[in-house]
Amino acid sequence: MIQRSAKQVFTALIAMSFFIGACSTHKGNFSYSEFKSEMPIKAGSYDGEELGAIEGSQGGFVWTSCNEQSREAVQDLISNARAKGANAIGNIKWRADGTSDPTCKKSWGFVLIWPFLFTPLFASSHADATAYKISGKKAGLFMLPSDKSGDAALITEILAAR
Repeated sequence: MIQRSAKQVFTALIAMSFFIGACSTHKGNFSYSEFKSEMPIKAGSYDGEELGAIEGSQGGFVWTSCNEQSREAVQDLISNARAKGANAIGNIKWRADGTSDPTCKKSWGFVLIWPFLFTPLFASSHADATAYKISGKKAGLFMLPSDKSGDAALITEILAAR
């Protein structure tokens, strides 16, 4: 009887230990002092059309910097906007917390396969935005540079505009 109970408890413990997981979110740490003290304000009229929703994402291991993942997610966002024929993007929101602050989601978990312990650790950064094709400028929109060399400055501007 005791052996049977011990086997049942042991089987239940093994079954429960196959997967234990959790998630956490982390913000990209960008200081305004890293950027120009005066950032240009884009103002003016807006003539054009909304081309639709776009997204940018970057995944990796949990130890990858959130700053690095945020930058790569914005680069993906810009590439997807260009693929739609857009020359501006706006309404940027990060999925992990639904705000305009660059954010990463880190997933933690443990899988026990007797006698080994396997720990999958993943991180991701996802941003959603709206692509526009406009003539002129509009406050709140980020104009895409005409050449890819200006992408780094645009990424910095997007990450700093919280």
